Amino acid sequence: MKNTLYPVLFLMFCYYTTSTYGSESLCDEYKKIPVEQEQFIWVCLQGNKGQITKDILIIFLHGDKSSGNYVSWEYKTTRRFVDTRTIGATILRPSYTDIEGHHSDGKKLHKNRYTKERAHNIGEAIKILKTDLKIKTIILIGYSGGGVFAGVLAGMYPDLWQAVVMLSTPTHIHEIRSQRGKNPWPYSQSPNDYIQSINPKTKILVFSSKKDDRAPESFAKKYVEDAEATGIVAKHYSLGQLSHFETPNAKKFWKVLNTLHTGIKNKP
Repeated sequence: MKNTLYPVLFLMFCYYTTSTYGSESLCDEYKKIPVEQEQFIWVCLQGNKGQITKDILIIFLHGDKSSGNYVSWEYKTTRRFVDTRTIGATILRPSYTDIEGHHSDGKKLHKNRYTKERAHNIGEAIKILKTDLKIKTIILIGYSGGGVFAGVLAGMYPDLWQAVVMLSTPTHIHEIRSQRGKNPWPYSQSPNDYIQSINPKTKILVFSSKKDDRAPESFAKKYVEDAEATGIVAKHYSLGQLSHFETPNAKKFWKVLNTLHTGIKNKP
C-alpha cells in the first residue's frame, strides 16, 4: 500500500496545481529558442510583460517524465517569485512536451539521459534568454533529473549563476544507479563531476529527504561536503521523511527559496 500511496499523492498535487488556475494561461509568453543542429527549446516565461526593467531571472528545470506524461504543474513553480524585479522561467527540456502541446526538440532517451550535448543546449538557451531579457542575476532550480542538469550546468557555465538549487537530485548519478542495481549510465553527466569547475561565488543549495531512494540523502550530503572542501558556499537541507514525489510541495523548500530570493534582491 505504501509503495503506491506516494505516486497517488503526487498526482493529486499535480491535479490541484493545474486546476487551481482553471482556464488561466500557464505562461505569460512561450519563447522558442534556437540551439545547435537546428533544434529548438521552448521556455515558459512569467512576469516579463510591461515596460518595467527586471534584473533577476529564476529558472526551473523539471524532472524526468514517463511516456504520456506532460509538463504542466512545473510551470507554476516560478510564478510565485514574480515581482517588480523578477521574471520566472521554466525550461522545457529536450524531447519533452508540455500540456499545451509545445515540444522541445530531441530524441527521447531511455538511458544516459543527461548527456553533455543536452546540458550544453540547455545552457546555451539560458545564455540567449539572459541576453534577450537583459538579465543580471540568475537563480537556477532543478528537480530530480532537472537537478542533475542544474548541477552539471553549475560547473559547465560557472559565471552564469548567482545560486544553483538541486531538489531531490541524484548528485552522483553513476554510483547511485549502480547501488540500485541499474545500468550506471556511463555517458550521462553527473553533478559531482563538475564540483571543481563551480565558481566559488555561486551559492549551492541541495535538498534531499530520508525516504528518497532515487536521490539518497547520503549522497546529497557528500556532494555538499565535497563542494565546501573546494571553497564553495554550499548548504544541505533535509526535508525529513518525504518521498521523492512529495518534496516539490515541501514548505521548508519554498521557505528557504523565498529567503534566498529576498536576500539577492536586498543585496547592494
